[in-house]
Amino acid sequence: MKKKHDSGHKTTFAEKLAWGAGGMTESLVNCIYSLSFPIFSISLGVSASLVGLAQSLPRMIDAFTDPLMGSISDNTRTRFGRRRPYILIGAIGCGLIVPLIFRPNPGWSEHVLFAWLLSLTIVFFLFFTVWSIPWSALGLEMSDDYNDRTSLQVTRMVFATIAQIAISWAYKLCFYFDKNELIGVRSVTLIVGGIMFGGGVLSALFIKEWRKTSNQAKLNLLSAVKMTLRNRPFLLVCCTVLFFAGGVIVVEPMLLYVNIHHVYDGARAPASTIMGISGTVGVITTVLLLPLGGWLSSKVGKRHAAYIALSLIVVGKGSQYFLVTPNHPYLQIISRIIFQPGIMLMWALVPSMIADICDLDELQTGARREAVFSAVYQWIWKLGATLAVALAGTLLTFFGADSIAPGVKLDAGTIQNLRISLAIVPPLFGVLAFLCIWKYPLTAEKIQEIKEQKNAIPN
Repeated sequence: MKKKHDSGHKTTFAEKLAWGAGGMTESLVNCIYSLSFPIFSISLGVSASLVGLAQSLPRMIDAFTDPLMGSISDNTRTRFGRRRPYILIGAIGCGLIVPLIFRPNPGWSEHVLFAWLLSLTIVFFLFFTVWSIPWSALGLEMSDDYNDRTSLQVTRMVFATIAQIAISWAYKLCFYFDKNELIGVRSVTLIVGGIMFGGGVLSALFIKEWRKTSNQAKLNLLSAVKMTLRNRPFLLVCCTVLFFAGGVIVVEPMLLYVNIHHVYDGARAPASTIMGISGTVGVITTVLLLPLGGWLSSKVGKRHAAYIALSLIVVGKGSQYFLVTPNHPYLQIISRIIFQPGIMLMWALVPSMIADICDLDELQTGARREAVFSAVYQWIWKLGATLAVALAGTLLTFFGADSIAPGVKLDAGTIQNLRISLAIVPPLFGVLAFLCIWKYPLTAEKIQEIKEQKNAIPN
């Protein structure tokens, strides 16, 4: 007979909506990545390796700021809570900086353009750390119910997936607002900044902090990080993310180059159109299927749901070699329909797993340390993303796709190398993610046992 699980504290519908709005802010940060290569490299002529460096160096700074922000948030005691004041400040800063990044002077030299992109991206991600670490921690502690945690993260990913429409069309919209994409991008990023501001502020205003931690002793940063890094299930989840997401990030810029130079023979506008259409169809498919993914997780468990999600990523990404073709450009939508729901389901499952890990940690240490867990996770993930972005730019340069002037077409050998990378890299990384999730030990039954053991401990 299946054991009945204690429902515990669950989130309200209004809190889920506010949390989902924050998910849009979290997702739209990817607009910086999706626009940096086409604007700064393709349009302004900055080396792709320099653009990759400008995107990766700020995340290295996060190695120091993320754990520090986690410790600050966990140790904060205010009438407004441990998380919400920082969420509000960070959301305002992010919304203001995004439009500035894409307002350089086209007449500047390559190194001045690089310096502009690098410096403003650093400022942006400092504000993003102030927002994201407390916000992620708030999501980990909003519910203590095993299945409600997944439902909460599915809601977040539905909103984040809708935001992916903006990301998919961001480059195309630059041409819509002005024939010169360098002018059009200013309007696009102004809208993006406004949405990031609004979504972040809603999280700060409408989500309550119900856990009582005012009597909890303040935690030393170094000790808290050491304890976190000794948590084996947590490390397995982090490695899973590094592999499945890293494999996707490495090849993501290559898809635009393949569409421009292989599918559309050097034409940028139609290539941006197919990217937008493909991304939109992927988003619609994901929004329809994500609730099914949440239901699936409640039936088979988070680990088996992750197996299914990773399988979709491996198959969908691997099919791009055959489906991204000039003969039938729209066939690439099929691969998007396959892998996009898998990626988004994984992003929903991971925070839900980390929330379970926080229960295990509380049993072992007697403290709630969601922000430190969130910070260390973000740090590990950002380190991997940093290396992946840098590798993406390096591979583009190595393959000969560096600083291609408008109207100049890549040679056949370069295009072939990019196509092979698109289809091979994500599946190889996906297999490694499979191995990590296979070792993940926290099932629904195990979490119920942990909760019962915590309840048995005298206050």
